[in-house]
Amino acid sequence: MGLDVKVYRRLVEFMQVDGYRDAQHKMAQFPMYHLVYFRQIEHSEQHWPGRAEPLRSDMLYRVDDEMPKYELVDFWAGSYLYYNKWRDTLALFATRHTCAELWELRTTDPSLARAPFMELLDFSDCEGVIGSVVAQKLADDFAWHALAAKEFSQDKQDSRSRAVFSNDAERESWWRLYQCWKTAFTYAADKGAVVLG
Repeated sequence: MGLDVKVYRRLVEFMQVDGYRDAQHKMAQFPMYHLVYFRQIEHSEQHWPGRAEPLRSDMLYRVDDEMPKYELVDFWAGSYLYYNKWRDTLALFATRHTCAELWELRTTDPSLARAPFMELLDFSDCEGVIGSVVAQKLADDFAWHALAAKEFSQDKQDSRSRAVFSNDAERESWWRLYQCWKTAFTYAADKGAVVLG
């Protein structure tokens, strides 16, 4: 068990559906297309409104452009425990707060809503959909902070880095997963989605 991340780009609205069963039925009628239905949108939008924008929960989507087979974009983000540790480290790197501290502080400090990576830090750790609008913002965050994140993961003198990494393997693993998320959001920014499940 753990967090699987699936990435789509160039999604095109195909047809409106009435829930998961209707989507499955209609997908079976059109086997010649790569169709997807994001059943996780309702959960995402109920708890984190706007994260799935512009995707709709009542729509079946066609993938307009398949990613070449040699480009591995889908990935496993680790066990839920590992992913939450990774995400806490991202929060410490970007804001000097853990995720739990950010969740508490956001009620008193609205400026945190604009903090780097906040749309991922304040999001489900097990199920959800991030649409292209938020993916673009996160792609920019991951690109903008990539050099500093790499230095953070390698700097054994940095007190924050020393506090979260106990060895070189942990440092390398964190940086590798940072790059996976960066690639995922870059692809999804192209009219796509990142699906956590």
